[in-house]
Amino acid sequence: MKLQAAGNNVKTQVMDHHGIVAAVCKKLKIAERINAKIGSKDPRRIVQPGTAIVAMIINALGFTNRRLYLTPQFYASKAVEHLLGQEVSAADLDDHCLGKSLDEASAYGVTKLYGELAFDIAIEEGILGKYAHLDSTSFVLEGEYAKATSDFRVGLILEENQLPRDTELAINAEGTLLYYLNKSNKIKVVKDLAIWWPEANLALGAADQGIKSPGALSAFLAANKPTAIAKGLRFPINVIDMTQGMNTSGDSRNDPQIVQVKYGHSKDCRPDLKQVMLSLVVNGVANVPIWMEPQDGNSSDKSAFHETLGRTEAFKRQLQLNHDFTWVADSALYTADKLLKHNNLLWISRVPENINDCKWLLELDDAAIAWAASNNGYRYAEIGSSYGNIKQRWIIISSEQA
Repeated sequence: MKLQAAGNNVKTQVMDHHGIVAAVCKKLKIAERINAKIGSKDPRRIVQPGTAIVAMIINALGFTNRRLYLTPQFYASKAVEHLLGQEVSAADLDDHCLGKSLDEASAYGVTKLYGELAFDIAIEEGILGKYAHLDSTSFVLEGEYAKATSDFRVGLILEENQLPRDTELAINAEGTLLYYLNKSNKIKVVKDLAIWWPEANLALGAADQGIKSPGALSAFLAANKPTAIAKGLRFPINVIDMTQGMNTSGDSRNDPQIVQVKYGHSKDCRPDLKQVMLSLVVNGVANVPIWMEPQDGNSSDKSAFHETLGRTEAFKRQLQLNHDFTWVADSALYTADKLLKHNNLLWISRVPENINDCKWLLELDDAAIAWAASNNGYRYAEIGSSYGNIKQRWIIISSEQA
């Protein structure tokens, strides 16, 4: 609260918690940073865009839920000169002033403006650290909703060892390789169709029949539904032609997409429910979120991690942020065809135990490993590796309690 005394007249103005918010904005130089990026330099302008945006921040944190044009009314009882500066009055903060500032921020790019300010402040204040942690989670959907026509999509394999996006069954052009989701929503690979399902081999062997004529494939699966279920295929099956409108460049990262609610690997242990996925990147001792993006319900971390990582690095370049991260993620990040193939980043990950080199190390006799003691019953050993033709340092950790 501000107290003014002039003769026998006493005037009070309420500050409440707004003084704290204004003090933080001043300490971080929010208004000055915004003014350096947007707005005109006209000396006749009373309220610069940075001051106007700070005024809206204070208003938004005032828990008043007032409309924009009522901002002067909000500040009428506040000590405006202490919150925003001596040259600003409540009447100056009209909808024309605030609207013009919002238009200038929009023209510059709201996300770009926020990102530049946030990263600069985070670096200066020591909030942003060296390590960026990447992980994902799933959000299941409960309740009744109409069955989508894309519950089960059939597509053509464009990239080896990967199920095409938004599909649950796919074959290659030669009809020799089949990927499908089983009843447990796990991806299965069939390399010899003639052995796995001879009749399916005849029906799916030619791309012309299996993909360009989805009706024929649909009829075959419908006619052999008991056999398909016995082999683990998940029904209902709605076949669509995935070759129509397909991005043949293989890069769909810049295409506008709608997140698909689909069955997938459930981290909530609810494979019976559809879901969406969320990738999140956090950084610093406070684990500040710096990038978040939704993913389709059936997305795989082995692909999604690298897409998220690439977009985050591109965002850093857009902001001209010269701050290299060391990426930390689980074993889904460790892939020979993506992570090790390019090897243009610093990273820490867990080596998947299905790699032969890892299996061999875990099966070694304990005496054959040069252990070094650590705290709380732990010990470790450093092992050099050239898996994927990339020189790496592997660390084996052992616990007495395990």
